[in-house]
Amino acid sequence: MGLALFSVRQREYYFRSRRSWFNVAEGGVRGGKNVLNVLAFCHAVEKNPAKFHLIMGVSLAAAQMYIVDCDGFGITYHFAGRCREGKYKDWPCIYVTTAYGEEKVILVHGANDAGSEKKLKGATLGCVYITEANECDKKAVLQSFKRTMSAKDPKHFHDLNPKPVGHWYYKELLDFHEKKQVADQSYGYNYGHFTIYDNLSVTDEQLKRELAKHDEGSVGYQRDILGKRIALEGLIYPMFNYEFHTADIEPRPYSEYYVGVDYGHSNATAMGLFGLADGVYWQIAEYYHSERDTGRAKTPREYYEALEALCGDLKIKSVVVDPSAKGFINEIKHHGRFRVQLGKNDVKPGIYAVKNALDKGIIKFNRCCENSICDFGLYAWDSKAFEDVPMKSNDHGHCVDFIRYLVYTLGWGVTRKGFITL
Repeated sequence: MGLALFSVRQREYYFRSRRSWFNVAEGGVRGGKNVLNVLAFCHAVEKNPAKFHLIMGVSLAAAQMYIVDCDGFGITYHFAGRCREGKYKDWPCIYVTTAYGEEKVILVHGANDAGSEKKLKGATLGCVYITEANECDKKAVLQSFKRTMSAKDPKHFHDLNPKPVGHWYYKELLDFHEKKQVADQSYGYNYGHFTIYDNLSVTDEQLKRELAKHDEGSVGYQRDILGKRIALEGLIYPMFNYEFHTADIEPRPYSEYYVGVDYGHSNATAMGLFGLADGVYWQIAEYYHSERDTGRAKTPREYYEALEALCGDLKIKSVVVDPSAKGFINEIKHHGRFRVQLGKNDVKPGIYAVKNALDKGIIKFNRCCENSICDFGLYAWDSKAFEDVPMKSNDHGHCVDFIRYLVYTLGWGVTRKGFITL
C-alpha cells in the first residue's frame, strides 16, 4: 500500500516510526490504526537483524484477523510471495523471506489470561506488534518489552482503542514514556492519535452515514468517533467528577481521622486515611500493595506496619476493615493502638450510600490518592451477570471497597433517619 492513501498525520507517524523504538497508534474506530502499524511493522521486520519477531492480540484469532489479514492489507499482503504460515515448535508463526534473502520467523500469540506471559519467557525478539494492547494481559504486555532487551534495534508497535484515563496501560506504561520523550526528544517514543476522519478509504457518504448513528453528546461518540479516553457506559459511580471531588494536597482543619481497609488474601490490599474537615471527609493518603503484580505476599504483621506508617502519629477514631480479614483484624487488636470496626459488607446498600456521599460532596480526595481516583473511572456493573453486581477484577475495585466500608459502616452516606438517599 502506498503512503498516498494515508492522511498527513498517518504519514508523519509512519516516518517517525522508522527512527522510534516504541510506536503507539490510539484513537477511534475505523481510524486506520492497524493498516498503518502493519506497514510500519513489516518495514521494521524487513530491516531488523533479529530472526524472531512477535505479533500478539487478546487471542490468536485477534492477532490473525487484525495483523495477519487486516482487511486484505496485513502481513501476508506485504510479504506476498515471500511468506507462509506454519509452526515453529509449538508456536503458530509466519515464515518470511526478506528482500535480502534472510528467513524471519514472526511468532503469533494470544494474551487473554493471567498465564499468557509465561510462553514469552526465554524468547529473544527483535520487533513486537500488539493489537488492542490495552485489552491484553498486563504481564504479557510488559514481558514483551523484556524479550527485546538484547536486540540490536528493538521495535514495538501497539494499537489501541481508548480506555478511561485511570487504566493501568496509561498509568504504568504510556505516562512513563511520554515523560521520557518530553525530557529527551531523541528518546524514541512515537504516539499518534487517529480517528475515522484520517481513514481515506472511508467515502464521504460512508462517513455521513456513520456519524448519523451517534449523538455528539454521547459517551459513544466521544470514545468511538473522537477517540477520547473516557469511561464506558455502565460505571457504578458516574457522578464522580474529577474537578469537583478531588483537590491538591493542602492544610485543612481536620478534627477526626479514620482508615478504611480492603484486605486481599491473594489480590491487592488497599488502605485509605480520611480526615473530617468542614463537613467533608477527605481521603488524605493511601496505601496499595498487589501480591499479584509484585509476586510478593505480605504477612498480616507487614500490613499492620504499613497501617502504622500510613497513620503516623495521628489519633485514629476508627479503622474499618474488610470483615473477612480475620488474621489482619487479630493483628491490629494484638497491638492495641487502633479501634477496629468490621465493615458492613452489604454491597448494593453500600454502593448507594457512596453514591449519596458523592452527590452531596460528603467525600472528596487528595489527588495523591491515585489508586482510589482510578477506581472510580473503572468500577462498573457486570453486564453478563444475572443481577446487579460489580464486575470482578484483580486490577481494580479494592479502593472503592474500603471507601464503601467506611461510608456505609459509619453512616456518611445515610440520612439521619437511616434511609439511603438515591
